[in-house]
Amino acid sequence: MSELERERQDILALCEQAKRKDHDIQCNSCHPIIKKMAQSISSRISNINRYCSPKSYNIFFNGKIAVGKSTAICTLLSLIDTKNKNLNIPLSDVVLLKTGTGRITVCETKIIPRSAKSVIIIEPVLREDFEAYLTQFSQWLSGGSTDISQEHIRLIKNMAGIPQKFKSPDDLMENYSELKINPLEYLKEKINYNNRTKLLYEKGEIDFEAWIKNTFEKINDGQFSDSPMPKRITVQINNDDYQLDLPEYISSIIDTRGVDLGERADIQDYMAQEDSISFMCDKVNDLGSNESVMSILQQVLIKENKDTRLRVGFVCLSENGELENITDCDTREEGMSEKKEQLRKKLCEREVSLDTKNIIFYESAKGFTFDDKRIVSFEKDIARKERDNFFDEVDKLIGRMYFNYRQELLTALETLSGLEQGIITDSILKKFRESKNAVSRHKSSISVRDDAITSKFKDAIMTTYHSSLRGAVNHNGSGWTADVYASFKKCGGQEFADNCKELKGKLVATIEQIFINSSDLERLCLESIIQKIDDLYSEYYTKARNSSFEIAQSGLYNDLSWSNPKRYWGDGLGQYNARVCSDILAEIKQKKVNEKLLQLKLENSFFGCIDDFLNIV
Repeated sequence: MSELERERQDILALCEQAKRKDHDIQCNSCHPIIKKMAQSISSRISNINRYCSPKSYNIFFNGKIAVGKSTAICTLLSLIDTKNKNLNIPLSDVVLLKTGTGRITVCETKIIPRSAKSVIIIEPVLREDFEAYLTQFSQWLSGGSTDISQEHIRLIKNMAGIPQKFKSPDDLMENYSELKINPLEYLKEKINYNNRTKLLYEKGEIDFEAWIKNTFEKINDGQFSDSPMPKRITVQINNDDYQLDLPEYISSIIDTRGVDLGERADIQDYMAQEDSISFMCDKVNDLGSNESVMSILQQVLIKENKDTRLRVGFVCLSENGELENITDCDTREEGMSEKKEQLRKKLCEREVSLDTKNIIFYESAKGFTFDDKRIVSFEKDIARKERDNFFDEVDKLIGRMYFNYRQELLTALETLSGLEQGIITDSILKKFRESKNAVSRHKSSISVRDDAITSKFKDAIMTTYHSSLRGAVNHNGSGWTADVYASFKKCGGQEFADNCKELKGKLVATIEQIFINSSDLERLCLESIIQKIDDLYSEYYTKARNSSFEIAQSGLYNDLSWSNPKRYWGDGLGQYNARVCSDILAEIKQKKVNEKLLQLKLENSFFGCIDDFLNIV
């Protein structure tokens, strides 16, 4: 049994011990306040138990497009073409999960070690979504602005049998006259998407390295005539075929689709999963500079959320010698310290609650020597050491998570013992009544504007780059670089925070003042109250975000809601963003999205739950 597994089981044992202590309190003739405080602690312990139940984790690598995530993953997993004796090639040509362009993967990729057999599985893009990409490709052909990526252009050309040598729209039009008449219908007919049904590729008896490199590249590049465009690629690797030698606590490695200009709800959801460890990746000289990456962190890593922040880190990707050449730094260690401090300041400016100990440095090409970006030598031991250092840091991240939970559980057990032996005095009852009155006063200060979320949403849409917004329109609101529903989710969270965060802070300060000069039992009650307030804030902030996303998507994700905006591009009337925004807001009103959100009364419910918790009747 590993040390981490032993720690995990010790935490689960402490959870059971605390639950038994709470059970004893609930069964004894304790005062209702004592029981309520203990029950609240027990609820928190149940959450800790839930987050420590997974024996292994899915490790997510997130980051902006072309930052080098895929290459980093390949070198971390030693997915390197060891049979290629020709060293005079770029690094992108020796990684086994190779893309056609050498730039980015076209979709999310999941790598599962220790599988029963080695296979590659495609989760396909739905036909209607694929046709939206064909529409964007057709718009690119006509010279219009579009957010379609070069990778998608390349993939569609391969699927349609169009040689890559025809690079520009003019080249294609000149050599394929059918594209001048009706490019969309021509592409649909040539690609015949409904008949592309092959979703699984087995290794069979051929060489593993040749199989995975060739098969992955062709899937990612649209070169298989019987396979659809991938939405997600899962690579299962059998140990007998290829030894990844990953720690037992890793169940999979996920290379998420690169972050571009817009909001990304999928990455935010991954970060919240109990069995996930998520890393934001960026180049060492660009740390904290990508607005979309920082927006994701700012939305998810709030200080009241004690759990997610323990499983999120930042990977700083460097190239050969970069850290040794940081201004005013003489060594690699000094360079790392300087870059970590720069990132810490940027995170603090955005109120991102990320533990700076979870900032890890990794040099993807460690062990390789280059001449004009072409490999001239490779020292396996040096690469192995860099890889081992990375996973040592991941070990430490998980160890810190377990340590924090252990300390919290030991404090909870101590608190439960104190509560069990405590006697509720008139002084405590008075302080609870005063705290309850303070909640009522602060609750009455809530001011929710009917149009607040839609006003924030309008600002977000109007500042979205027009070609990105066009991509979202073509995909019924959820495009490659812009996602209307993720933007609405962000606005919902911002609105809840605007209405409640400052009031919460004032309420906590007021209650702390009420409990000043407290007895030991009163101090325990105060700590339980503040813990409960923070837990409720995190819970309702998350509800506000998720409800905004779900209600908006439920109302707007359909062809009819986007039928008019799909006709606006290129109609000669201009004001594209404003007209699309006007239509979306009209749909929001017609589908009563804002009205449904207001009916939830989440701000009132948040303070109402605090009021119920302090109810001593």
